[in-house]
Amino acid sequence: MKYIASDSGSGIASVYVQKPGSSSFVSYTNGSQLTVQGKYKFKAYDKAGNVTSTIHEITLDLTAPVGQLKAGGVNVANGSYTSKPFSYTATDAVGIAICQYKKPNSSEWLTYTQGTNISGTEGWYYFKATDTAGNVSAESKIFYDVSKPDLYLIGGPIGGSGVVQTSGAVVNSECIRATAVDTGSGIASFRVWGDNYSSAVAYTSGTELTKEGRYYFDATNKAGIS
Repeated sequence: MKYIASDSGSGIASVYVQKPGSSSFVSYTNGSQLTVQGKYKFKAYDKAGNVTSTIHEITLDLTAPVGQLKAGGVNVANGSYTSKPFSYTATDAVGIAICQYKKPNSSEWLTYTQGTNISGTEGWYYFKATDTAGNVSAESKIFYDVSKPDLYLIGGPIGGSGVVQTSGAVVNSECIRATAVDTGSGIASFRVWGDNYSSAVAYTSGTELTKEGRYYFDATNKAGIS
């Protein structure tokens, strides 16, 4: 940033600047670059001793806004998954000019009122903010998912394809196994418990179980829905 004073009459004699954090004016070389962020004030004198009628003020801001996502009213990290209504806010030293967001499967940036809760369409949402100096924040994103994973129980021969069973079924097959599918946020955890377990343990989708007894399964997606 630089300040240039001109005078069509007698010409510029001197220019002064009050730098950020200072209460006094110091001599300034007309047109020289300034790189420290903050508020500057300028005044100039011509060769006849006239001073600028108003002190010129300008704020140099090179720092982009910082965005924050919330889900259910709690701060969450960029790239999070949630099943709760979510929102976005941005902060900046000189002020936010505009916030924008993109809906799932859209390339269009829409104006967004920061702090407004969003819910409804599942998928990735993207946010960004621009400050009054034109600096643009890094994009923030969050995945909204309120659908349960699909869980399939299969009974059949070891190493075979098997048959999908309903929950509560009793089968005499060589083994049983389970698979979980979530086309939204994806599977975060898959567990099994029952007669052959003292407590629930992690289960790898498709693992064949051959011991007699009752088996229970549950799967949870990355948004916390099971």
